[in-house]
Amino acid sequence: MRYPGLLFTSEESAGTVSPQVFEDLKLNTLLDGRALSRMERVCTAADQARRAELFDALEDRDVLAAVSRLAESAQAMRLSFEAAQKCDSRIARAVLFVRRTDRLDAFCREAQALAGKGFLLDRFAGFFAGLARDPDFSEAVAAASDAAEKARVFNRLSLKAGAPGGDEPYAGPASEPNEPFGAQLRRIAGEIGVPVKAAKDIGCAVAGETFDLAASSHPDEAALAVGVYEKYAADEDPSIYRCADELHFAKAVCRLLARAREAGLPVCRVTKTAKKIFSASGLYDLTLLAKDERNIVPNDVSLTGDEPFFFLSGANGGGKTTYLRALGVNVLLAVNCGRAIADSAEIGPVDGVFTHFPGDEDFVGEGRFANEVARADSILAALGSFPVVLLNETYSTTSNDKSVEYTCDLAHELIARGALGVYVTHAKGVRAAGAGSLICQVDPDDANRRTYKIVRANGGTRSYAADVLGKYGLTEEALRERFPERGGGETV
Repeated sequence: MRYPGLLFTSEESAGTVSPQVFEDLKLNTLLDGRALSRMERVCTAADQARRAELFDALEDRDVLAAVSRLAESAQAMRLSFEAAQKCDSRIARAVLFVRRTDRLDAFCREAQALAGKGFLLDRFAGFFAGLARDPDFSEAVAAASDAAEKARVFNRLSLKAGAPGGDEPYAGPASEPNEPFGAQLRRIAGEIGVPVKAAKDIGCAVAGETFDLAASSHPDEAALAVGVYEKYAADEDPSIYRCADELHFAKAVCRLLARAREAGLPVCRVTKTAKKIFSASGLYDLTLLAKDERNIVPNDVSLTGDEPFFFLSGANGGGKTTYLRALGVNVLLAVNCGRAIADSAEIGPVDGVFTHFPGDEDFVGEGRFANEVARADSILAALGSFPVVLLNETYSTTSNDKSVEYTCDLAHELIARGALGVYVTHAKGVRAAGAGSLICQVDPDDANRRTYKIVRANGGTRSYAADVLGKYGLTEEALRERFPERGGGETV
C-alpha cells in the first residue's frame, strides 16, 4: 500500500509558488518553513474544493485535536527514522525501529477515527485502516510490542538527528533543561546499568556508542530488538512519514486562522467559481499581526476578467504595500484552505501567485534594474493560465521615462497573458489597455483622518501632497484654525 497523501488527490498540481513570494508577502512571519513548504505546490481546482472541505472539518475542535496529536506523533516517527539512517549502531537502529512500529500501530488506530469527515480525511483514515488490517503489518506490530515491553531498559535513551553544533546523531532524552548534555548521558548511563567510567569516556559521543554500551549490559533485550529489526525492517515504508508535514500544515493554518479571530478579524469561507476573479469585501492584511498591530484597515478588492489589472499609486506610507500583502496572503489562503481574512471573498481556480517586491539584496556584478528585468522575465516565463501577479515599484530605480516604458510593457504583457494583478508604481504617465487605476487616500470615514483607504481614481495626474498634509493636520484650513490671523493680516 502506498501512502496517498492528505492534501492532494494526485501527484499533479496546477502550478508552483516560489518561496520568495512568502518572503515578499511576509507570510513567513506567520507560518514556519514546514507549513510554507506545503504551499509551494498549487492545488488543482478540484483539490481546492476538497481543501476547503478539509478545513471545514477542522473547525470541529475534536477533529483538530486529533490532527494535532497525529502531527506530533508523525513528526516523532519521521525524526526517529532520519536519525536511525545516520547512525552506525545496529542496536540503535533496531531499538528505534521497534519503537516506531509500536507507535505506528497507535497512530493507525487514531487516524481511523477521522473517517467520514470529508474526502481527504476519509481517504487518509482509509489508508491507515487498511495498513492496520494488513497481516504482515499486524505480525510486525505484535513482535515490536513484545520487544518494546521486554526491552524497556532502552526507553531512557533517545536518538536525535543532529547533535548540538554538528550533524551526527546523538543520544539523550528530554530531561532537565539546564542539565549539561554530557551530564545527561552519564546520568542515564548509570540508570541503565552502563559503568560510570565508560559513560565518562563517552562524554558527548554519538548515540550509537551509548546504545552499544547499554546492549553490553543487557544483551538479551538487545538481541530481541535486533531480531525484530532484521525480520521486519525491510518492509518499512518511509513515505508514510511525509504525512508529518501535511498534518503540521493543517494544524499551523488552523492556528493562524484562530489567531486572526482572536484579534477580532473576520474569517470567511471563500466562494469558489470557475470565473477568472478574485474579489473580496473588507480584506485584511493578516501579516500585521506579526507586528502586534491592532488598528488594521480593511480594503475591498475586485480583480475580474473585465478589469483584471490595476496600477496603484499614492503617498508613501499610504498602505500600498499593505494592500498588496493583504491581496497576496488572502489569495494563498483561499487556494490552500478555502478561507480569507475578509467579510466575504470569491475566487476562481488560481494556478500561481507571483510577486516582485523591493529587497535588500547586494547586486554584485549587476545593477538593481538588471535584476528587476530578470525577475520580471522569470515571472513571465512561469505564468500559467490563471496567475495572480503583484508588483511593488518594479523598475523604480531608473529614470521616469525608462520606468514608464518598462512598466507599461510589462503590464501589457501580463494582461495579454491573462493575469490578475496590482502594480504599485510612482512613475508618472503609466497606461496600459485593460488596466485601471487605484490610489490611496485619507479615509473620510475616519474621524481622526489617520488612515488610508485604497480607492478607484485616475492616478495619472493626481498629486498626493494634499492627502499627506491632511493626514497630519497641515492643510491650509487646519493651520488657519490653529493659528488665527491677527489684525493687519499677520498670523500668530
